[in-house]
Amino acid sequence: MFIRNWTSVVVGVVLACLSSLAFGGSWELIYKSDPDSDIDLYAVQFVSPKEGWAVGGKFTEDKGIVLHTTDGGKTWQIQENPAGHTLWDLCFLDNKLGWAVGADGTIIMTKDGGKTWRAQISKVQNWLYGVTFLTPKLGYAVGMGETILQTRDGRTWKILKGGKPPSGVGEGEVMLSDVCFVDEKKGWTVGQNGEILHTEDGGRTWKPQTSGLEQMAQEYNLVLWGIHFINELKGWAVGDYGIIIHTEDGGKTWKRQKSPVEENLKDVYFLPNGKEGWTVGAMGTILHTTDGGKTWTKEDWTSPTRSKNYEFRGLSVLDSKNCWIAGEWGFVLRYKP
Repeated sequence: MFIRNWTSVVVGVVLACLSSLAFGGSWELIYKSDPDSDIDLYAVQFVSPKEGWAVGGKFTEDKGIVLHTTDGGKTWQIQENPAGHTLWDLCFLDNKLGWAVGADGTIIMTKDGGKTWRAQISKVQNWLYGVTFLTPKLGYAVGMGETILQTRDGRTWKILKGGKPPSGVGEGEVMLSDVCFVDEKKGWTVGQNGEILHTEDGGRTWKPQTSGLEQMAQEYNLVLWGIHFINELKGWAVGDYGIIIHTEDGGKTWKRQKSPVEENLKDVYFLPNGKEGWTVGAMGTILHTTDGGKTWTKEDWTSPTRSKNYEFRGLSVLDSKNCWIAGEWGFVLRYKP
């Protein structure tokens, strides 16, 4: 009897250990802004385990903010935002060179890690929600009115598509929310109505891809908020109602993956192996997969209150042990393996 019980205890401990390994670590809240500041963070990017940036704005007014950390996110310093407007996304190529985009066609750029930021002329007044750079000269930005912008010198921007302000209520307001390129030719952008656009010629022409969400988009105001490709064939997109879609043929066909939540998902990232990835969103949602999205599991995090009704909007991943999330009320979380 004693031996049997002891064996049960040992087996239980082993299973518990295996379970903890299977489900990975947890997330720790390492920073939150002053509650009186009304700051929300919309995007975060780290270039090393210590150094990173986050951008966002005040909930009560169109006033953008840039935050910088050199200790992994424990403390953040405010950097000057010359445009003033809310910032929705950022892209750094190294610890010196970066861009951020936001409201009223805002584009700002730094060459010294954010010590000084300079405004660039976007030629549009539409809000810009996504930005990506492949080289110090070649970059793209997307936003309201199906706006797609390109720079080939890192300074001056050209309108490739859209860019016109709405002429009336409900007109010209189709939004593109994120953009991803795998090389200088092939890229994708996603947005409202489950729209996915693809280019194979560096942005000169864009063709729609069938997301499989068209019927749902007709019934609901469906937005795809985030997209990420690891190569020219494999990619994922996430959006409202817990939607996760995946392609293995460059977007010729997209298939839904089973999501354990119905909350809106805002950002997605996969490691180059195509197996491990995360997506984050509303109601404090953090989903993790280690099998390419065949199965997604919710991950836990520490909340400053009993409630976890906070929206996570930005995700930055260096590797399986160095990951950060930014979101509502200036929250920054770090992964604990």
